[in-house]
Amino acid sequence: MLEKSKRRRAVLLGAFVLAVLAWFFGVLRWPNPKLGEHLVPYAEVENPLLMEGSGLVQSRTDPEIFWAHNDSGNAACLFAFDASGKTLQNPSGILVENAHLVDWEDITAIGDRLYVSDMGNNFNNRRNLGVYEIPEPKLGQSHETRAVAFFPVRYPDQTGFPPIGPWIFDCEATFAWNDHLYFITKSRPPFRIYVQGHQAGLYRKDTRHTDRVNELIKVDEVEDLGGWVTSADTSHDGRYLAVLVESPVQSVWLYERPAQGDRFFSEAASTRRFVFHGGGQLEALAFRRLSDGSEEIVLLNEARQLFRLSPSEFSRKLNSIHETTGNMLTEPNSKR
Repeated sequence: MLEKSKRRRAVLLGAFVLAVLAWFFGVLRWPNPKLGEHLVPYAEVENPLLMEGSGLVQSRTDPEIFWAHNDSGNAACLFAFDASGKTLQNPSGILVENAHLVDWEDITAIGDRLYVSDMGNNFNNRRNLGVYEIPEPKLGQSHETRAVAFFPVRYPDQTGFPPIGPWIFDCEATFAWNDHLYFITKSRPPFRIYVQGHQAGLYRKDTRHTDRVNELIKVDEVEDLGGWVTSADTSHDGRYLAVLVESPVQSVWLYERPAQGDRFFSEAASTRRFVFHGGGQLEALAFRRLSDGSEEIVLLNEARQLFRLSPSEFSRKLNSIHETTGNMLTEPNSKR
């Protein structure tokens, strides 16, 4: 009887510990709500080696080319394909020499240079964050390219590694505007890896040091975008910033550039939002300039599916929900 009682207590204790760990890491949580439009992919990237697409940008030198890369745990490679998903280079990708993929999270472009952000920081404890500068490869000439610079960066407001309070120094969204690089952070409660916070900070990089750390400048923040920010891009004409929120409520926010400065969150000339579901694990977004000069937004998920959004689909008037949780059923374009 005593042995049975001990075993029972051991089982109960084990179950309790597992439950606490599941709560701690966010395994036990309500499923994501299915709000807004149901997205349907229009194409799929054919290259199976793009296994965890984490960044996407349309070439600024050749509008037929999209550049993408994988997430952590993969080779430091770039993949080129067209808007239909057709591979435009060797299927193995273009290997980036002089670069190491720790946690590549986004890619952007300024002229003929690509900038890959190695800013993934799930545990908020990395001190080797930075951005690679890579001359845009010429397709068909080589299966390799070379990073010409690595710019180490740090957040000016991070003092703990990890911080004692909320974890707000993970970044999966990088974009270029007025020839500067910007970064949008994602947040989570401390030590709760898979629990989405709703705060996001906007930082700008002004310096180009390769021999010492570049301290970012915090230019803006927003308390609630409805979940984790996983990608961002600016329109080719520089008028709009699109911000992808992957979870728990999938959406894209569209900010019109401020009349002055770069405080997109708090001083945008206009703000619109498109809420949707069914996009899968979405971590990549890019504006695509069309032949008639108009632009659309292309989304890429980790299953290699491609989706497109037209800015005309975005709600033109926001309600108070966007200023609070962002998760309610009263979103302007939501459907059940």
